[in-house]
Amino acid sequence: MQTLNGVDVFPMTRKLSARLVAGDDARHGAARALKHAASEKRAIGKM
Repeated sequence: MQTLNGVDVFPMTRKLSARLVAGDDARHGAARALKHAASEKRAIGKM
């Protein structure tokens, strides 16, 4: 489990960690990316 600001999150995808490493604004970028990952997870679940 990765932690983000001390909160457990799903294991990071390469895309998400690349965005964070690239210096995307940590707070807003991570929140946006996590929302995106969550919606991607739902989409995968529907397949």
